[in-house]
Amino acid sequence: MAVKQVLSFSGSKPQRDAYRVPVRYLVVWLPSFSLERCGYTERECVVLCTFQRNALRVIEAMPAAQDAGIRIGMTVSESRALCPRVVMEMWCREEESRDWDSLLEGFRCYSDRIQRGTNSELVLEVSRTAHLFGGETGVVRAVRERAMSLGHQCGVGLSDHPRAALIWARSGSGGVIPAGQGGTYLAPMPFHALGASDGLTRAIQVL
Repeated sequence: MAVKQVLSFSGSKPQRDAYRVPVRYLVVWLPSFSLERCGYTERECVVLCTFQRNALRVIEAMPAAQDAGIRIGMTVSESRALCPRVVMEMWCREEESRDWDSLLEGFRCYSDRIQRGTNSELVLEVSRTAHLFGGETGVVRAVRERAMSLGHQCGVGLSDHPRAALIWARSGSGGVIPAGQGGTYLAPMPFHALGASDGLTRAIQVL
């Protein structure tokens, strides 16, 4: 699970001043953004498609479509065989990119150190802004409410490192991992939830 190099927003490692403010990252994970931005909701059987490997294939599926058995990588015909009522939405990279840019600007009020990650998430460095929203728990709550008000289901995590925050946001628990306790919080999670590549996951499973 890759996250853009948010550890270097300004081209170098985060700096700590004389007060030694701990660097803290908030990640808001938006797993269905590509379809929600088109106006669909989690209750609709909708998939996002594009041409891959000489076929029109699913690259994102709303929860209702997943419940019907549709999976990423399936062809359109395979998806329709599972769910005849499924709606197919064609992916447009340029339009989605513009919508991500707009979304990013909508969250800039929580931190001016913000950028898009690579797993349908936004990453915000909130070390110096969380107190404006009532602390870390407050800024997590504010960001979650903002995303939902825009029609997006989301997970929100806050930790010392953006990858830990993303894993926590995706876990279903979400919320704040206290400073220095990332390992304690993530250690009980199953291996596949930690974002290892498919190849590494398969290799571990056969050991």
